[in-house]
Amino acid sequence: MEITLTRQSGTQVQVTCDGQFSHSFDVQSLVPAEEGQPGLSQPLDDPVAYGKVAYQALFPTGTPAGRALEAMPERILLVTTDETIDAIPWEYAYSPDGFLVAEYPFLRGLPSDKRIAPPTLESGLHIVAIPSDPLDKRLNLLNIDGEWTRLQEIIRNVSHAVTLERAYPPTIEQVRRLVANQRHRVVHFMGHGGQDEQVGAFLCLEKEHGTLDPVTARQFVQRVRGSVFLVTLNPV
Repeated sequence: MEITLTRQSGTQVQVTCDGQFSHSFDVQSLVPAEEGQPGLSQPLDDPVAYGKVAYQALFPTGTPAGRALEAMPERILLVTTDETIDAIPWEYAYSPDGFLVAEYPFLRGLPSDKRIAPPTLESGLHIVAIPSDPLDKRLNLLNIDGEWTRLQEIIRNVSHAVTLERAYPPTIEQVRRLVANQRHRVVHFMGHGGQDEQVGAFLCLEKEHGTLDPVTARQFVQRVRGSVFLVTLNPV
């Protein structure tokens, strides 16, 4: 199911479901009240109450969008180019059965004319795994060997051609060596991650001698750009 939200005049929003007009709603109905004032609760204060309003805006009973949801779609794709509409936490949408994100894959996407076609694999899948457990007292010890063993067991049960390679040592330089001048690599990280006010998100990789090397998201992308089409993270 693809839900497209388009701003009309003023605060009115038009809802299109799978290319068919469904209904409209007033975006003001999704704006929480100021603290201490009557009205819609902030999402974090009462996620269920906020979620019910978001759900009603997207899937009123009897509309094409509502009927499409009743048919139990494989996923829900939400599309909008309006910044105000996009800023609304639609993931709180709460149906009579609970939060929609707990029932369906709930995604946000670009309009069809701005989407990039997914890459086509020309050979078997090649996974570069990065099991990282730096020597640092600030980090809890991880069962890296157990994680690596479980990943190997999963790959053995896959019927398609898959190559699994371990980045050892788990340094950013070694990861770069394994993906440089290659195509269609999948990088799978297992380890600690974090968020820093100054540098943003980072992954806890290792230096050559095993100590912590906090690699920022920007640095990581710069090393694997052009070679990797999917990065999966399993930060602890």
